[in-house]
Amino acid sequence: MELSKDQTDSVSLAALAADAGVRLRAGQYDWLASSYGYALAYGRPIPDAIQQELQASLDELGATSLVKSDLPPRTSVAYFKPGESFLFAVATCELPTDASGSVQLELIVTIRNDRTYLCIEGISAQF
Repeated sequence: MELSKDQTDSVSLAALAADAGVRLRAGQYDWLASSYGYALAYGRPIPDAIQQELQASLDELGATSLVKSDLPPRTSVAYFKPGESFLFAVATCELPTDASGSVQLELIVTIRNDRTYLCIEGISAQF
């Protein structure tokens, strides 16, 4: 997803991460794939890769699903040091499961040729 310059502040990135988390919780894999992509799809169809990584994370936690909630997910945003690489920021979203632990959705912000992009970087179990 290409971002405008006014979408790179921590509030905007946290909102995008929360929205992606809500859509992951709702099983909107096609929407996530077409909107954000997935850096670690490794040649798999992106919706399938997202679903498989979510399932692997749930299995690792001994969970069967993400907890449905009307509350926004917990998010965080961190920035990389300027000029070190094309990496700009990382936004994360923690999604509780029906077991102990949560699933973390990680989105990475990159800058290339003065254009800014947001992409799903990973989905992992958090104990």
